[in-house]
Amino acid sequence: MRALRPYESLARAHAVAGDKEQARTWTEQALAAAEAITRDEDREPDLADVESIPAQPRLW
Repeated sequence: MRALRPYESLARAHAVAGDKEQARTWTEQALAAAEAITRDEDREPDLADVESIPAQPRLW
């Protein structure tokens, strides 16, 4: 499991529940965890998952 998966899951759950503030908080945590993934081919699919979280602006 990648380090950002739990954060992405929490962000998605909050977004679906309509809590945009908490969704953004967990999205930011996921993005911070993504920075630790050194290989682009490993990081890009995870960022694509984060990008698909509903109602989250893309800031990366």
